[in-house]
Amino acid sequence: MLDVIVDEFTFFINDYDGKDYKVNVYAQDVDESDMYTILVNELKDSRWERVTSLYVDSCGNIEGEEAQKMKNDKLLDEIYNILFIKQQHGVIRGF
Repeated sequence: MLDVIVDEFTFFINDYDGKDYKVNVYAQDVDESDMYTILVNELKDSRWERVTSLYVDSCGNIEGEEAQKMKNDKLLDEIYNILFIKQQHGVIRGF
């Protein structure tokens, strides 16, 4: 069986509620941790500005404050679905 670990990648979300976003995802430590940092940046005046971040484990588990943050933010929920569960399989994890 092939064991694949996604270290880092970037993708763009264009024209979401009239705004453009760049999402950076990276593993905090591929040898010791299965946690991912998700950084969401919005294009403002031709510059990328950080608007929010999220910390998730490689199985898509979110706890405490992070879960509440995602629950209250439709964009973060969409990003989570792309990474972990969109159409049964996400970019990072599929079940």
